Amino acid sequence: MLSIFPDLYNYGNLVPDILRLFLGLFLFKTAWVEYISARSNLAPKSFIFWSILDLIAGVFILAGFLIQPTALVYTIFIILMILFRNKIPLAKNYSFEFLILLAIAFLSLAILGPGLFAIDLPL
Repeated sequence: MLSIFPDLYNYGNLVPDILRLFLGLFLFKTAWVEYISARSNLAPKSFIFWSILDLIAGVFILAGFLIQPTALVYTIFIILMILFRNKIPLAKNYSFEFLILLAIAFLSLAILGPGLFAIDLPL
């Protein structure tokens, strides 16, 4: 197949790294928002547990450690946020389209693997 920029195919292995960077930073931001809202009594205290979980997952994803299991778990979390949008308070902070985009990004990271600059190595 012809391509306008065929040299860009050489950098295709960097795509999972870019996804990991975005999703890891997103999880850090989400953890911070959950922690602040739980500390200021705007949300239940269980948000502290979820913020710790998001922080650990963000570290794993940024470091490239256990990428596929973490991405699959968060794909399921995001799908549950989409399905039970009215019952999950955190889901109301994000638009429906953004949650679908997050589910697709986490699922593609689970399929593509950790990328070049990761601790995970393919077996």
